[in-house]
Amino acid sequence: MLARAADPPASTTARGIAPAIWFDARMHALAQAYRRLRGWSWPRGYPIAQFPNPPLIIGLVALGIRYAVPGAWADAFAAIGYVFVAVWAYLELTAGVNLFRRLLGAAGLAYVIVVITQRFIA
Repeated sequence: MLARAADPPASTTARGIAPAIWFDARMHALAQAYRRLRGWSWPRGYPIAQFPNPPLIIGLVALGIRYAVPGAWADAFAAIGYVFVAVWAYLELTAGVNLFRRLLGAAGLAYVIVVITQRFIA
């Protein structure tokens, strides 16, 4: 059976855009929005507050999930969370954009060390 000239190819949607192209455009827009958020800081000249780094986001999400799951899963999420918070703190300590950010990294690393030490002692 021959396709009529008015019928769109099978690889297009109702909008006339191929699904892969539409998905790529959406992902590109999402990546641009993420880069714009990552560039946010306050104040501009000496950033004290900024959008969280990926290790901090993952760490805080894992530490939050540990309260919602029981038993060994809670311990696993706590371990994942503390590892990622320690990675964030190390990165801030070694590559922070200013003294405040480096001190924040040192405080975060000290916090993780204290919490892990208390878990092993108790």
